[in-house]
Amino acid sequence: PSIDFMCTGAPLLAARAAQVGIFDTIAEGDNAAVVNAAIDFAASKVGTDFGARRLCSITAKAPAKEVFDKKRKQYDSLRKGENAPQAIITCIEASTHGSFDDGMTVEVKEFSKLFRDDQSKAMQYM
Repeated sequence: PSIDFMCTGAPLLAARAAQVGIFDTIAEGDNAAVVNAAIDFAASKVGTDFGARRLCSITAKAPAKEVFDKKRKQYDSLRKGENAPQAIITCIEASTHGSFDDGMTVEVKEFSKLFRDDQSKAMQYM
């Protein structure tokens, strides 16, 4: 689901986003209820070591190579001619190999290419 979420930009329902780990909990109610839930949640985490949750301290689980190949083909068809979905897949794949810094190097390279290309310029004037 992560590749599709990033390549389409489609919103996720809150329950699904919590399920895949984008955030920790869902709070319902008016603004005051949500603020109180946030305060309670923060208080429940006092003294918790969040080091293990830092993205730079984990290596993403690598799916089979075929998963990336299949997604590349899927987005080449669904988003024909668009560079960003392919770059996103490249970045996700890089996150499953090597260190965090290696993955960030790939991300900087891919983002820099996208930022300077004609598609980026066109999107800025839409």
